[in-house]
Amino acid sequence: MPGSLGMLGTLSVGGEITEVRDVKLNVKGDEADDTTRNNNGWKSSVTGLLAWKATFTLVKKDSDLATYNRLETACFNKTLVAVTITDAFGNSFSGNAAILDFSRNEPLNDVVTVDVELAGNGEPSAS
Repeated sequence: MPGSLGMLGTLSVGGEITEVRDVKLNVKGDEADDTTRNNNGWKSSVTGLLAWKATFTLVKKDSDLATYNRLETACFNKTLVAVTITDAFGNSFSGNAAILDFSRNEPLNDVVTVDVELAGNGEPSAS
């Protein structure tokens, strides 16, 4: 079975975003050391607190300035945003997040883009 193309997924951050590239979702747990003298000289670890982050690149287009303005306003106002990331197979990941990074890129010979980093606020849901 062939792999899924990333372009077939969807992203919603306070509303659907269509002018987006390179969405990345990362769920990571802290390492908690539970080693005891009974481990025969081997370290032992369990997963501690979990956190999730998402990053994406928004292409700034005149036809979709509302999305740019919505994200910029949420960043400046420190407002949590509802996030849903769905892949081409329909697997969905949803939660609330803070916008930690909103970096506008204006290269000389390319389109204006914005790199956005989201940090999860609490437990997400996956389906």
